[in-house]
Amino acid sequence: MEKRFIYKEKNANGLMWGGVAFVVIAVLCVYFGWGIGIRNFNLLPYPYSAIVTALIAVVFGVFYFLEKKKEKASKANPDVITLSETGITYTTPKSEVTIAYADVKKLSVEREMKYVEISIITQNDDDYKWGNDGFESKTDFLEFEHILKERCTNATIS
Repeated sequence: MEKRFIYKEKNANGLMWGGVAFVVIAVLCVYFGWGIGIRNFNLLPYPYSAIVTALIAVVFGVFYFLEKKKEKASKANPDVITLSETGITYTTPKSEVTIAYADVKKLSVEREMKYVEISIITQNDDDYKWGNDGFESKTDFLEFEHILKERCTNATIS
């Protein structure tokens, strides 16, 4: 029996908070005229400290918007994961990958509070990861996890 799951990537929020932190540091450097240093060693004096932290914030912002663009594209054209009797077919807008259950070397499920991530490593050391927030529902993710654990018989499960 074949089971299909819709997967939409979500992952840009961590970059946003890094950028916000550097914006706050840059504003503090400008407002108070602070430099950046360690103990008595001044790494960056006042004007350069604000410029460098602002540039780092801009880099975070660029990466954030690129990730948001990728997330929007994923919502518009989501990935499809098909679990058949013999393997996994992972279809993205750009490619299609088929992984036989026998080729899965390691299957791991990592849980961090509400976020759960399933990772598959194949015999060729290719790494595929799916987070629970990308599935349409919690039951879809749990069913996906159950099927993988049941059918990846050759894999080391952790």
